[in-house]
Amino acid sequence: MTSPRRALSGVARFSGVRGLQHAALWPNKPITTKSLIGKPLANLRLSKKTLTVIAAVIACVVGYFYIFRDNVVFPNLQGPEGTTLIAAALPTPMSAYADCTSTSAAVLLTAKESSWLGLAHGMKSIGVPFCVTDNPESAVKQKVVIGYPALNGVTLSQENQLLLESHVRRGGTLIGFAAEGTTMARVFGFGAATGSRERTSIKFADTPLTREFLEDPREATLAIGDAKHPDTMLGSIGYTPMTEAPLAVFEDGSAAILQNHPGAGRAFAFGIDVPHFTLRAQNGRNDELAKNYTNAYEPTVDVFLRLLRSIYRAGEPSAVTLHSVPDNAAVAVLITHDVDYNRSMINAVEYAEFERAQGVPATYFIQTKYVRDFNDEIFFNPDSLKYLQRLEALGMEVASHSVAHTRQFAKLDIGTGSEAYPAYQPFVRDTAKTTGATVMGELRVSKFLLDHFLQQRVDSFRPGHLSHPPNLNEALVATGYRFSSSSSANSLLTNLPFQATYARGYQTELPLYEFPVTIEDEAKPKLGERLGSAVDITNRIARYGGTVNVLIHPDILGHKLEFLAGFIKEVKPIAWFGTVRSYGAWWRARDGVRIETNMFPKGAALKISSKENIGKLTLEVPEGWSLRTTAAAHQHGRRVIVEQLTTPLTLSFATRR
Repeated sequence: MTSPRRALSGVARFSGVRGLQHAALWPNKPITTKSLIGKPLANLRLSKKTLTVIAAVIACVVGYFYIFRDNVVFPNLQGPEGTTLIAAALPTPMSAYADCTSTSAAVLLTAKESSWLGLAHGMKSIGVPFCVTDNPESAVKQKVVIGYPALNGVTLSQENQLLLESHVRRGGTLIGFAAEGTTMARVFGFGAATGSRERTSIKFADTPLTREFLEDPREATLAIGDAKHPDTMLGSIGYTPMTEAPLAVFEDGSAAILQNHPGAGRAFAFGIDVPHFTLRAQNGRNDELAKNYTNAYEPTVDVFLRLLRSIYRAGEPSAVTLHSVPDNAAVAVLITHDVDYNRSMINAVEYAEFERAQGVPATYFIQTKYVRDFNDEIFFNPDSLKYLQRLEALGMEVASHSVAHTRQFAKLDIGTGSEAYPAYQPFVRDTAKTTGATVMGELRVSKFLLDHFLQQRVDSFRPGHLSHPPNLNEALVATGYRFSSSSSANSLLTNLPFQATYARGYQTELPLYEFPVTIEDEAKPKLGERLGSAVDITNRIARYGGTVNVLIHPDILGHKLEFLAGFIKEVKPIAWFGTVRSYGAWWRARDGVRIETNMFPKGAALKISSKENIGKLTLEVPEGWSLRTTAAAHQHGRRVIVEQLTTPLTLSFATRR
């Protein structure tokens, strides 16, 4: 039975003043002052307009009293204090990546106003050591040189073009983007270079090099543009090969990626701007190319990055790369749950107890819902704290899933940065309208509440419906988050984590890492019937050390919990399981690893250091390297696992030449 208080609260919220007038203050018989305020003032005459105003005021007062009082579920709590300000965007300087080691690939930057951060972030994700310079003489000291964004007579003097040609002829490797001109044609082996904004796909040829990284038929042909969206089409250069068969061709038959062997070295010309394409994809600006939003395998960016890694390894005999998963596992698996329904709070504990029994930590994104609205009842209240604290006790990560869980999150105003509980009262009116909500309010207040009631610090965020405002990344950093899971892997065309950028742009990187969602439970058929498909996707991603982020809403148990049990059982032999926070901290520390290689006649020494402590760091060493006995690391084939790196460590290897 509904209480009078609940009934009045509901009428005030959903019927508005007119509904409240009809329900409570506007009886069928004519209104008189006697019926309103009693006999003493019965002779007072009020107009209908005046009575309407009085009714409206009463409705507002009563509605405010009941609604607001209901939504202040923690009456003695206020915060956070102060004002959060978003820092200005400062372009990332080239000097941030200027540190070269003996085996780094050198990125020769020929124009600073470019998407070179896409190359930097992509190389970090795939584990290739690199440095950035704008000095050709410094670049050719490295065995592998990547010229970006263009190699031509405008960006390079004739003297420097000849320097790069000499580097290749002496045995070096050169990767070039937008290569044009007589000297570059001689180096890369093309006759003509034709620009276009109409090319939509590339197809890889079957060559010894492509066989090293292409194992799936879905990787052989990649979409790079959609003619239905001409405004999003990228420019490309189609080459006419003159010396060797191309590695890949566009649909018009021109070469998309050329290879050439002038002298002792190798040269590769790309007709597509892979760094720009990568950055666009990571920022969700290539989503029209995805065939599926989730629950499928979309490897486009990862194929390009694996090609660059293969070229680097072929050109640097002493190449040591970083594996992208801890402890030599084939794939990183993140089990994540969105708690955005009142029953989910209770069910979450049952999921967590099962995960704890399996030795699998998970991340629970909690909606701090303290406002009753169109979406649901209040379920972040004193009664729910015992469930949250139980999740924490079970070793699960508790993260933020916003306050309002609004579908309009991507369209909200940024806010003032001073939003605080309990005054911040976002209200979802229906699927199309939300009032009182801001981006900063959703981030600040949800984090404050979770931080207040739990021992752990909230580091990770996921928006409702994966709704992503253009300013979300910098707002997350400003409010103290370090990790985000705010997009789908398919729409970003990558199954690798990456470092985020300011305003999803091209110039400024942020101390924030994105872990996109791979598999989720809202598609059809129901999750319990998609175990085989999910395992197949995981196995495909495991071939190159990708990440599988599984999103399960704990609104029910049944087939979803059965799926989770089956999935863990099937992938556990190849997977490393972690939370968004634990994997994020590992990934960020991995970005700060530095490896200096010294070669000797019959051996090699690797000096490994890191800006942050990191455990289970996995290196991939050249064929024939054998780790000399040490308690600090152990070897499995070409993989070397460093147990714990807290101070600089030197590993010694015997090598076969």
